[in-house]
Amino acid sequence: MKRRTKLGPLGASLQKARPFYMNQDSHRETTDVVVRWHASHICIKLCYYVCMDLILDADGLIKLERAGLLAQVAQTFSCVIPDAVYNEAVTQGKARMYPDAEAIEEVVRQFISVNYQGQLHQYPMDDANVRLGTGEKAVLALYSQAQEGVIVSDDRSFLSLLSRHDIPFLVPAALIVIMVKQGKLSYEAAKVALNRLQPWIREAIYRLAMQDLEG
Repeated sequence: MKRRTKLGPLGASLQKARPFYMNQDSHRETTDVVVRWHASHICIKLCYYVCMDLILDADGLIKLERAGLLAQVAQTFSCVIPDAVYNEAVTQGKARMYPDAEAIEEVVRQFISVNYQGQLHQYPMDDANVRLGTGEKAVLALYSQAQEGVIVSDDRSFLSLLSRHDIPFLVPAALIVIMVKQGKLSYEAAKVALNRLQPWIREAIYRLAMQDLEG
């Protein structure tokens, strides 16, 4: 039986870690990337001995499919998506003839739970200037209902919002590293997956993931 975990320590860990990383580089872009990777790395440490429940947005689904690992991730962890994310990644994706939409649909059908939400419960935020899509809002609503699990996304604005509110998240590259650390993916398979993912993610994230694999 998979054990559900509540990642309460993440917020305090991030508050302690963020100033150190903020002083490493004056270039804002690089600093933001490193902070996000460090937030993911805290999740790696916290989740090393436990099973995770993952809440994925459309970006997370698509990136993992492009890495060739969506099905394996969905069989390794308990995964759930809100229906708004399914609509974005599958329904709209098929309508626009995106090549990965049908593959995502099949993985969802077999291995991923879809949460059909009625009236959307808003997660309280004070970031009035951040515009989230319907899928990201639904992911936050789903997280707020359970107050547990880890959000998987690679959307820059969304990750910045999650970081500011101490909500646990993983970028897809970090999830690949976790699977290696937990012995659920070989080093060789992880390198192949990261190389497939490289054109779709920032180079700094790719390098940090490869460094963690080598470390």
